[in-house]
Amino acid sequence: MIDKIKTAIKLYNEQGIHSLSNIPPLSALIKPKKQSKNLFFFTMDDIWEKTSVSDLKRLIILLDRYKVKGTFFITPYYNHNELSAEKARQFKEILKNHDIAMHGIRHHKDLIGLDSKERIYELNHCKKFLESRFNRQIYGYRSPYFLRNNQLINELASLDFQYNSDQFLFRPYPFVKDKITVIPCHDKCDPFSMGLDEEGILNFVKSKLEYSIKSGKPYVFLMHAPDINKKNMIILSKILEKVNLKGFIANLSLSDFAKFLFKKNL
Repeated sequence: MIDKIKTAIKLYNEQGIHSLSNIPPLSALIKPKKQSKNLFFFTMDDIWEKTSVSDLKRLIILLDRYKVKGTFFITPYYNHNELSAEKARQFKEILKNHDIAMHGIRHHKDLIGLDSKERIYELNHCKKFLESRFNRQIYGYRSPYFLRNNQLINELASLDFQYNSDQFLFRPYPFVKDKITVIPCHDKCDPFSMGLDEEGILNFVKSKLEYSIKSGKPYVFLMHAPDINKKNMIILSKILEKVNLKGFIANLSLSDFAKFLFKKNL
């Protein structure tokens, strides 16, 4: 109570009010704090040769409706099915206003048993493959199953990747390390793959949004391409509506943010 009184007296004095008669309410003297906006990143994994083009179109229509810019992690050789030039052409047209990134090599745990030299060779080969398929530079990487090793960041940096979006349990904030912007995906599972009903999914995402607001950390939302269906699109629409109502900035991709954060830390 004493602290509140001291604060009130200070505010009144700053306004040139030194009399206790006919004074305005204290609330009228307190300028509302400028609310910082939180960042919401929509990311999708497991896009490959067999991903439905019509499903992806349905998703993009929804994202565009809510002015959400997505980051799509594509696997070049999912289960040895090479991403064809025709499928890449279709994806390229659908995702022209969104971010395209790389999701492993074959979606196996295939980088684990390789030494650094072999990993760099495989990563470089797949990066160039995707860049040739989409005729655009690939800036981002996410490991299948969020598997990584201590050398991965250095290896990605050597191949001119700009960001990594794996799960970093002990460094939850976005940070720059070895010329790579790390933007962690905090949830290992997307809400659509957790066996929850609609109410459970919405409550799960609501808790993440509230945590983001409280902590100031961006919310890196994860979804998988096989989860695109009519039911989930209805739920996702409610999620994106909530994101907009909460004032999140959602029209940036991970590439956009990585470039900004890297420059800020130079």
